[in-house]
Amino acid sequence: MVRAAFRLVREIGDSSGHLRTTTIHTWTEAFRGLVERAIAEGDVRAGLDPQEVAEVLIAVAYGCPAARHRDRHPRRGGPPGG
Repeated sequence: MVRAAFRLVREIGDSSGHLRTTTIHTWTEAFRGLVERAIAEGDVRAGLDPQEVAEVLIAVAYGCPAARHRDRHPRRGGPPGG
């Protein structure tokens, strides 16, 4: 389900930058809350910035499928993934 959501944001967001920005912001805020809770419960190291951790998690979750798509569909004449 998450993969489908990222795909929709990537494809629909290409025609409407607003959707992508709003969705990514919403997810980042949700992850930030989860990271804050995890820090409070001792599951994530204290001292980390919850906003930065959330941004990294979203970037990894969003970027990995995009990179995988790019690697599966390399540009003609270029090296795979380039």
